[in-house]
Amino acid sequence: MITLSAPSWTETGGFWIAFAALVASLAAFGVSVWSAHSGHQSAKSGRESAVHAGTSAKAAEAAADSSTVAARAAEKSADADGKMARLELDRDHEAYRPVMPGPHGFQVVRESLNNVPELEKNHRLVYEFTPARTYRVVGEAVYRSGSPNPMTLSMPLLCRAGVPVRIVFEDLVVDRQRSEFSMLRFKFWPPAEVDLVEHWTCRCERPLGSNEAPHWEATIAVDRPRGWPITSIGVPQ
Repeated sequence: MITLSAPSWTETGGFWIAFAALVASLAAFGVSVWSAHSGHQSAKSGRESAVHAGTSAKAAEAAADSSTVAARAAEKSADADGKMARLELDRDHEAYRPVMPGPHGFQVVRESLNNVPELEKNHRLVYEFTPARTYRVVGEAVYRSGSPNPMTLSMPLLCRAGVPVRIVFEDLVVDRQRSEFSMLRFKFWPPAEVDLVEHWTCRCERPLGSNEAPHWEATIAVDRPRGWPITSIGVPQ
């Protein structure tokens, strides 16, 4: 006769303990799998973020380079415009420059005093020019001796367009081989607002006032004018 007996508490408890351990193991395995997957996803997201960040950095760098190129292009364009404007002003400045007759403006004359033929004076050295425009002009004669103080020429401050300007600046003596002056220097400016003439100006930013540095300057060497040298009291050669 076979007798069946119920499992003891010890046997039953061991089973449940083993089962619980299995469940715990499965749970731990699931957690580890989820953690691994989550870590993989995080790493993937990190890589994608890094790639995106790199792309954004490259885009920002490209934008900065583009801005730099645009700024340089604008700077070059402004510089080119400034140079063109400067060229136009310089061209106008040269167009307004007074034209002088040079040495051909000199002549030796012999004039009577107060239109009385019997009271003839020495031969005199004269320079004459006719400006094409109206200018304010100051003239001076530079001494051949090298004196630092030139002689101011007797002439009108305002020289009108088309009106001859005649400057008598030296009395000559017989047998003198050359003038005591080495050159004439003329300083020019556009007419001032107070001058009762048709006004014009030069926009080149050089001084415009006759008490400032000259806007234009011309020098004419005093060499051997027509009628030179004087060898007698009579007619010059």
